[in-house]
Amino acid sequence: MPTKTDTNVEKAATSKPLTEVQARDLTERIRTAITEPFRLLKMARDGAAWAAMDYPSWESYCEAEFKMTARNARNVLVQAEVQLAIEAAVGDHSGSALPVVSQRQARALKPQLSKIAQRIRKKIDAGSPAVDAAIEVVATVKQANDQQDHDFIKEAALLLRRAVTTLQKADLSDSQWETLEPFMAEANKVAADLSDHA
Repeated sequence: MPTKTDTNVEKAATSKPLTEVQARDLTERIRTAITEPFRLLKMARDGAAWAAMDYPSWESYCEAEFKMTARNARNVLVQAEVQLAIEAAVGDHSGSALPVVSQRQARALKPQLSKIAQRIRKKIDAGSPAVDAAIEVVATVKQANDQQDHDFIKEAALLLRRAVTTLQKADLSDSQWETLEPFMAEANKVAADLSDHA
């Protein structure tokens, strides 16, 4: 959960752009954050820290200050969005901290975020303890997403095997076979690896 200092910086960051001094302080806190740096990075983005520090863009700020690619920064911001939405759904009901959602989990949960928040609130309204409700709903959604991933990997392995089988049946010249043989061997290996992970 955010500290009082984090809350004050968050209020400043969401109400108006940060000053250069605030931006530099927040940037240093992000660099040294051990847990939940996503909150601080979101504050930096929302408060336009890059502009206060004379960077031409958010991406250039992330790269220069944190050696973070634009893609990684987006993933961290998605993690912040999902975590904060879950915390908002739980509200002030919780007496203990919620577990932090990983970046991978956040990317999977984000498309369903409004439904997740509704389900959490519904469980709380039905009498479930707030943190338990959030953990249960997130686990249920994660399990469904994992099953979809499993099914997708299984289907990808099957399609890859079919492609190799089709190529093996094709009437190809010797030079075409020589070109395709390494690809087909690798494709068979990938299909086997996918099947092992499915």
